[in-house]
Amino acid sequence: MNRELMNIRSRLARNESRYLHMIVAIIGILVFYHFRTGLSILDPRYINWVIDNVELANGFFSFGFFRYQPWGFPIGNVDNYFYPLGANLYTSDIPLLALILKPFSPLLPERFQYIGIWYLVCHVLQAWFSILLCERLNIKGFTKILVVFFLLFTPVLLSRAIHPSLFCQWMILAALWVYFLDPATTSVKKIVRYQLILFIISGLVFGYMWAMVFGFSVALFLRLWLVDKKISFLKAVLSFSLHVGIMITLWFVIGMISLNDTPPFTAEGWGGFTLNLNSIFNPMNTGSVLPTRPFFGLQQLEGYNYLGAGILLVIILCVVFGLLQKILVRISPEKS
Repeated sequence: MNRELMNIRSRLARNESRYLHMIVAIIGILVFYHFRTGLSILDPRYINWVIDNVELANGFFSFGFFRYQPWGFPIGNVDNYFYPLGANLYTSDIPLLALILKPFSPLLPERFQYIGIWYLVCHVLQAWFSILLCERLNIKGFTKILVVFFLLFTPVLLSRAIHPSLFCQWMILAALWVYFLDPATTSVKKIVRYQLILFIISGLVFGYMWAMVFGFSVALFLRLWLVDKKISFLKAVLSFSLHVGIMITLWFVIGMISLNDTPPFTAEGWGGFTLNLNSIFNPMNTGSVLPTRPFFGLQQLEGYNYLGAGILLVIILCVVFGLLQKILVRISPEKS
């Protein structure tokens, strides 16, 4: 009985700390929005800031056509956008949100955008899974606050605001959290269920994010089979195949993949939209601490991967203190 009471108190204390951190994080996010973009972007009726941006306007107009189009098959086709060729939600929109909102189109204002709310939801989920991941890795106190702060405002995340479908980097943190769940305390069924939900959500948002979650899914099933010995090889293969099968079916229904002939579209940028090897420490004209290093044209901004001066400093300090700790352990006299 005493042990059960202690466990209950421990869970309550952990939840209280978790929600307190979330409240602080949300306040910090709203303050950041206020000074960087203004809270007006969270108003679904305010569309000027979306139309003024070519990248954002593409998805805005895509949903504008899609919401008034009768349901058809594939359900994600937008026939009148880029008429007569048409388009699909995956070419410019966030399919998950577009499909959820379409049935409610008569209730939505004519001037409507969901990108601002999407940014806020992604930022809140970034904070949530940062906190969960810290708890799972036993990161506490000021270090935990620092980690959450860096993950919330890392340049790699903020630079993707121009591409809303790439702003959901919380999915990477969620995949890490699921991977590090302990099968001894969390049932394998629940872990696999969490991963399946993340697998589907990422696939309904953007292919790039799904590809990353796909890699985590492979790693998770390998860990459950080879390391934890919780599932057999056959069960791992069948479970993973089910994940992939569900996703392919959904893609076919929405229209991301098709058995019909498609127009011979071509696109430029091969060899230009690349990742520079110095991108981790190259602010590419966005930083105020480190100087910009040479990079291959503006197209390489698509490979922007700058960690930020703060995170780079933390990495250097961790390496230095780690080496010092090893040196001190070696030169210290053995305890009798």
